[in-house]
Amino acid sequence: MKIVNFKYKLIHNILPCDKHLCKWKIATTEKCGLCNVIGDYKHLFLECVKVQQIIPLLESYIFRKFGIKMKLATLKILIFGYKVRHEEYNDFNMWLDKFW
Repeated sequence: MKIVNFKYKLIHNILPCDKHLCKWKIATTEKCGLCNVIGDYKHLFLECVKVQQIIPLLESYIFRKFGIKMKLATLKILIFGYKVRHEEYNDFNMWLDKFW
């Protein structure tokens, strides 16, 4: 259910990010606390230097767990998941169904 809520908030532009927190007067700056760039969704998921350091770790985990090489660094994959239509990926698809 948490992933569903996350996707709903992201799609409806109400997910708390630095830019929105500043607009809603919850934060004093709209800049990312890690790299001092405006913290919108694109930055958070695709451009932030710290996030870019985590993505290869996730890709490595997916490869070790499911034997699948894939690139996660697109917003579409992060939001909607990544289903592979092939018999050898059934375990991975079942895992995605649980969480996405």
